[in-house]
Formats: sequence, C-alpha cells, structure tokens
Amino acid sequence: PISTTITTLGGSSVKRIYEYPNGKALFACDNANFGADTIIVRVNKDLTLDTSFNTTGAVTISGQTNLSGLFVDSNNNIYVAGGITTSWLRAYTNAGAPLPGWVNPTVNLSNGAYQVATQSTNRIIVAGKNTNGALQGYTTTGAIDTSFGINGIVDMGSTLPITDFAIDQ
Repeated sequence: PISTTITTLGGSSVKRIYEYPNGKALFACDNANFGADTIIVRVNKDLTLDTSFNTTGAVTISGQTNLSGLFVDSNNNIYVAGGITTSWLRAYTNAGAPLPGWVNPTVNLSNGAYQVATQSTNRIIVAGKNTNGALQGYTTTGAIDTSFGINGIVDMGSTLPITDFAIDQ
C-alpha cells in the first residue's frame, strides 16, 4: 500500500487524482504530515511508487494545506493550488522538480483557490475568491499576468467563489 511506503501521509486525504494515458496516476493529498503539508504522489500502473518522480515518488509542499486544484498541462507540467484564506499555487515538471523559472506567486486570491488550469502555453488561471468569485491569471513564471482581465483578475461579480471552470482551447 502507498500509505505504508510514505510515512509522511499520516492524517492525509486524497483530494485530487490525475490518471496519465500510460496508467500512471498522481494523487494530491491534503493535510499530510498530520495537517501541516500537501503531498503529491505518483504511482505506476501497479500502484508502486514512481521513483522517476522526484526520486522518491512524492513531492511535499511544505506549509500549504487545503488543496483544491490539480492540473497537468499538455507538456505534463503539474500545477497544484489551494488555500482557504489566502490561495497558493505551485508548479512542477513531469519529473517532480520545480518548474524552471517559476517563482511562487506573492499575489494571490485573498479568500482561497478552488481550481487551476492553463489557458494556453503562456497563461495559468486560478479560480477562487477575493471579495467576489474571481479568476486570476499568471504567467509561466508565476508572475501576475496583467494582460488578463484587470491587472490579472477577472471579478465575476458574485460573492460566491468560482469552484470550477473549463477552458475551450
């Protein structure tokens, strides 16, 4: 079983799953390390850890919880988002390393993130909430994409958060 192989999964729950066409799968686990972290685990088709992913089969996102979004783009880059009060967004290569040139965003949605996706190869979108439900655009380096909406944000005009969305490429 996966949970006996990775001891840091204690107290966690799987929040998102992504299955690759080759049968491998990503499991995004919230509240790992007894409520302190988020962990992404990749397993092979036979559910053994895929040690080509960060050499251990897992990536720990220290100090970040309330995972809500997992997205794998056409280049197999992995985007993970979450947070309830202040949102967070992380990006990794298919090998589990931080995406080259990526800097964790310092401008985030103030009331949490719910989903993440890429609009094109040049824009990452996070859905969530500021005062109103909102979409926030980032560049591939983690900077706010000021060409998206107004200064990087599209305010949806509703006090409800945006919890999911689809992008028509």
